[in-house]
Amino acid sequence: MNTPFPAKTPKGQRRNKALISAASEIFIQHGFEGTTLDMIIERAGGSRSTLYKNFGDKEGLFAAVIETMIDDIFSDYETTPPAPQTIESVLSFYGARFLLNVIKPQSIGLYRLILGEYNRFPEISQAFFEQGPVRSYRLLTEKLLELPEVKVNEKILLSISSRFLEMLKADVFITTFCVADFQPSDEFITQQISLSVDIIASYIRRISR
Repeated sequence: MNTPFPAKTPKGQRRNKALISAASEIFIQHGFEGTTLDMIIERAGGSRSTLYKNFGDKEGLFAAVIETMIDDIFSDYETTPPAPQTIESVLSFYGARFLLNVIKPQSIGLYRLILGEYNRFPEISQAFFEQGPVRSYRLLTEKLLELPEVKVNEKILLSISSRFLEMLKADVFITTFCVADFQPSDEFITQQISLSVDIIASYIRRISR
């Protein structure tokens, strides 16, 4: 997904950011069908001509909103886990970052928005999967492959990485998604990560022999 007509000037970029920020809140609250361009312009300022020039139409703005939210949630702010780098430390570092990202209110809002608009925008769901979860699976795989003690085929390790990250979400994400105002405790999150790391680290070492 790409913004159809990206702004080139700093002023234009600020205007786009304001439009996307306002649109994100309104799309999450009202869905695509219930959102009007007037609602977005009223909150962000600007004009219809600016919106059409930079995003094409409401569909283009919606795509830009989803892309921005995905980047905000899954961007790699830090690429190197703390030393010493062991299987456990890499799994813990990237696992914790993934889990804490996906249960943020912004993330839950994005999941609900994509699910609600799947029939209208199936290509956006596909893009979300590839740019969000799949990118996280691949990043973890790359970091594990850098460890001398890991002697596993990359394709198999990618499968392990995806299962590890999805395992972390068990008992946390679905409840956060479905139950209003649910917030898992720090203790529960720590236990969830520790248990999953122990299981996957032991398995990787066993098949690395």
